[in-house]
Amino acid sequence: MTGAVPAVPFNARPPARHTVAWRRVPSCRPGAALLLLVVAASGCGGAAKSVPPPPAIAPLRDCSAFAPCDAVRQQWFSNEAKDAEVWDTYCNPPAPTNAADCRGLERAMDKLHGLNIQFFSDLCRRLSGKSAADVYPFVGRPDRDETSSCGSGQCRLWLWYWFGGGQSGIFTMLLKLPAGTQTWALQRCNYCTPFGCQDMPITP
Repeated sequence: MTGAVPAVPFNARPPARHTVAWRRVPSCRPGAALLLLVVAASGCGGAAKSVPPPPAIAPLRDCSAFAPCDAVRQQWFSNEAKDAEVWDTYCNPPAPTNAADCRGLERAMDKLHGLNIQFFSDLCRRLSGKSAADVYPFVGRPDRDETSSCGSGQCRLWLWYWFGGGQSGIFTMLLKLPAGTQTWALQRCNYCTPFGCQDMPITP
């Protein structure tokens, strides 16, 4: 691999807007995307059931250009979407018998989210300045791959999205094409939610 990664269609649609705060806005949607997976027999007005625990961070296997880890999608964003769906189903608002479980779930979800933020911040730090060929095996195929003018040179954006339970987030990797070269190099990353964006790597 010489810096190229699998092309991503440019017609992939970004989120139209962000209007819902993370796990804060009450709603009742029995038809949510993952409802059948987490509450097969339960609806918004059904009997309360035990709140499932959030998924753990799966260990990364060896990553290579031929077997990329796809870590953003599989390790981070699938969990964000599932957690948001679980929260929306069981805890938005919580049934009286689930109140304590929902407080524990919120703490566990916040901890898992923080661990992922730190993991990908550290990943961006380690990969900063590396070529796209070096970065790709650790993050996998982005949802969008866009190239445009950037100051006096060219910039490339890799973007991943998650949506679930009325929530959303975007992780972006910015790569630049240094003058006189044909190799895209990672410059920085950031993660955005409806509340704002956080640059990575995170500075103390």
